[in-house]
Amino acid sequence: MDTYQPGRTHRRRLSALAVVGGLLVAGLAALPSPGYADQLMATIAVPKPSGITRDAATGLLYVGSEFDSHIQVIDPETNTLLTPIDLPVGSGAADIAIDSTRGLAYATERYLGAGDELFVIDLAQGQVVDRIGGLHRPWGVTVGADPSTVYVADQFGEAVVVIDTHARTIARSVPMPGGSYPTFIAEDHGAGRLFVTTQHSSGVAVVDMQSWSVTDHLPVTLSLGVALDAAAHRLFVSAHAGDFPTVAFDTRTLAEVSRQPSNYPPYGISVDTVSGRLYVARANSLWIGSTDDLSVRSTVAISGSSFQSLATDPTTRTTYVADYMTDRVHVVGSRLARVAPRPVTFTDIEPGTTAAATATVTSEGRHPVTVTGFSLTGPDADHFSIGDVTCPGTPLARGSTCQVTVMVSPPGRDSLTAQLAVASDDDDGVPAVPLSATWTP
Repeated sequence: MDTYQPGRTHRRRLSALAVVGGLLVAGLAALPSPGYADQLMATIAVPKPSGITRDAATGLLYVGSEFDSHIQVIDPETNTLLTPIDLPVGSGAADIAIDSTRGLAYATERYLGAGDELFVIDLAQGQVVDRIGGLHRPWGVTVGADPSTVYVADQFGEAVVVIDTHARTIARSVPMPGGSYPTFIAEDHGAGRLFVTTQHSSGVAVVDMQSWSVTDHLPVTLSLGVALDAAAHRLFVSAHAGDFPTVAFDTRTLAEVSRQPSNYPPYGISVDTVSGRLYVARANSLWIGSTDDLSVRSTVAISGSSFQSLATDPTTRTTYVADYMTDRVHVVGSRLARVAPRPVTFTDIEPGTTAAATATVTSEGRHPVTVTGFSLTGPDADHFSIGDVTCPGTPLARGSTCQVTVMVSPPGRDSLTAQLAVASDDDDGVPAVPLSATWTP
């Protein structure tokens, strides 16, 4: 096994694959592994923010408020406000959903607790282009897997309203049980169900998308936040009752999968399906856990108490927390590194010769990442070696890279396999890079 380690540096985490614990290489040692490094990176002043969402096409964030007749636009590269989108005078936006494929946003009208419309916004023009009426203090809004449909939690109408986005009219209304006051909606198109958080003691309403009726309830009293990993058929719900749990359900069987209680009531919730992270806003903190079993990954202290909505950027592993009480959007970031190419493949290598290839580590998080070492593992690791490395222990800002040269010296004409492990303070670790060498007669 060949191992490269730069000089000793202060760091947060060492990948489990990076080095054999305690191994000394050229007088340099493996570094400790204290834990994760998510942290509060910035705060952005926004008046009474409620709904916040991210446009996957542009990366921009849109923030609504029921006390402000504008939708604020945030540039995530600079954490600054751009030109806001004007709403009709005397209007506000409780929640926002974006159809990135068509460049449209949908915002539920709510101003000082009142409202009866859904605004249709052209994001390129930055203005309201249509208004759909017939609602009663709507709250949450969700774009369907088929963007020709939008779902609205019509809170005082006690219904889920289905909008035809081509005709821009109400297609149907699904009644909720009396006293439900629906708040937010998640759609699992594959399971053919909508999940609606409510203020009702019976819990989350389950709407069958064939009969368009409530067919069941998930037992989460005073449910508020909801997030969905559609590929895994996993629903996550936060609740304001009992031991203030965050609960995961299987959307096909409706069975509870896992539960994480809290000493503080949870508010908004979001999921990063790329890294398998769940974000839950609690009083004065952002809790970060695993989508697999809701085990805790880290907790970030935030000064605030009413985090109504979250938006997560999976490309940089950054979460934006709308804090209604302090007039702020909090930005929580972490370290993130990716390696390319994956895999590294050598072909037509003559026995007794040496061939070289370069792998590049790129920092993609909002917080600088430090590469602290490389090592080789696997059945044929002895026939591979590590050459030049361009970033010995240097923090890499977002977009910066580190190159490592990998060489192979095949003793014969057999195929060889190994792995290049990258040690860094990436909060989730960098997956090892498969290496292979083949000889073709």
